Amino acid sequence: MQRKFSDEQLLTLHGLNLSDREIAKRFNCVPGAVCQRRHKLKLPTTQIRYPNVVFLNNFDKGYIIGLIEGEGTLSIQKRFRYEMKNFNRTKHIEYIPYISIANTNRQLLEYAQTILGGRIYKDSSRGEKWKPKYVLHIGGQKRLIGLLSAIAEHFIVKKQHALLLLEFCESRLPKQRLASNLKRYNQREIEIVDIIRKLNQRKRETKK
Repeated sequence: MQRKFSDEQLLTLHGLNLSDREIAKRFNCVPGAVCQRRHKLKLPTTQIRYPNVVFLNNFDKGYIIGLIEGEGTLSIQKRFRYEMKNFNRTKHIEYIPYISIANTNRQLLEYAQTILGGRIYKDSSRGEKWKPKYVLHIGGQKRLIGLLSAIAEHFIVKKQHALLLLEFCESRLPKQRLASNLKRYNQREIEIVDIIRKLNQRKRETKK
């Protein structure tokens, strides 16, 4: 039976601090298979669940920054979540931070994915006459903190976006495990959401 991934591929992804589950998703296999091979290679369990971009070489770091500057969006999505409590349905607002990179070259995004993690999907909004476009979506506050704390200061065009998104994630992360009534957004967090929305709106207007 042919292996789904080689030892060299596992060593590379393990070196990027990806978990067994994240590696298994890349190779379309069960996490147990990754765990078993990792033990065979005497590799430790990954403790950090987001990529540590600090230790990237300058080429890869510059590549990722250039990709996000040119093709990326740093934003916070507003989403409604419904919760049942005492037979009453209540609606809560959630703000979800993310970075997305769009390109018609899937191979380019797959390379970025080996560094950043995230998931790639096909943009279904484009018509049939257009070349297919793919999007790499990077979410999760820990993952974004791990990325932005290493590269935010090096942005040029989107430096304000990056620093604000980092501030938002660092403010929200300690509240993740709190009860719903303690997860309320403070004034500064809502202010950041509004600033990033306006920055992205200005960018869209400039493109027209």
